[in-house]
Amino acid sequence: MCTSFCFEPGNACSDCAGGAYSGSGASVCTTCPAGYYSSSGASSCTACPAGQHSGSGYAACLQCPAGKYLPDSGVNQCLDCPAGTYCAATGAKSASDCAQCATGKYQASTGASSCITCPAGQYSNAGATQCTTAPQPSPAPHAGVPVSTPTLGPPPPTPAGTCNPGYYNSGGSCVACPSGQFQSQSDFTGKKSLRKAHTMFFS
Repeated sequence: MCTSFCFEPGNACSDCAGGAYSGSGASVCTTCPAGYYSSSGASSCTACPAGQHSGSGYAACLQCPAGKYLPDSGVNQCLDCPAGTYCAATGAKSASDCAQCATGKYQASTGASSCITCPAGQYSNAGATQCTTAPQPSPAPHAGVPVSTPTLGPPPPTPAGTCNPGYYNSGGSCVACPSGQFQSQSDFTGKKSLRKAHTMFFS
């Protein structure tokens, strides 16, 4: 009877090939399942560690490719980094190994190994899955041309030729009372009745 690690095809026992195993007294070798591996002459299969995977009958595990990760052992399929992130290294073991795309870059796809730079005239925040068109600035005044501010003059005379309080009619135009004088009438037509303002002293 053959011992563990081998089977008996004829009169002698032979080692199981890598990716298979056998127990004591076996007549055939058993293939290792996906997520496991074995070397030649193995009595059992070993689970692939985190960050690595395998298919059925593998003699060795494979590292997860860039853009993917695998936190568990004995699993045959790596997980994609989410959109807006990337992972340039192989064999990643955690979702935290997927880094956010930097400001000014984006990634719309999952399982990416790099990010894409936003085109001219667009921008993005960290971890973006797409870029946004930048707002256009308001046009500036031409160089050397001063920006004028309109000056408000005194109100024009009313149709009757009168001026508002604080102004008097001078040749058809309302003129502000000079300093030290005032005019409180709303229908004032001349300057003769301008009154001097009383000066008040405070001790």
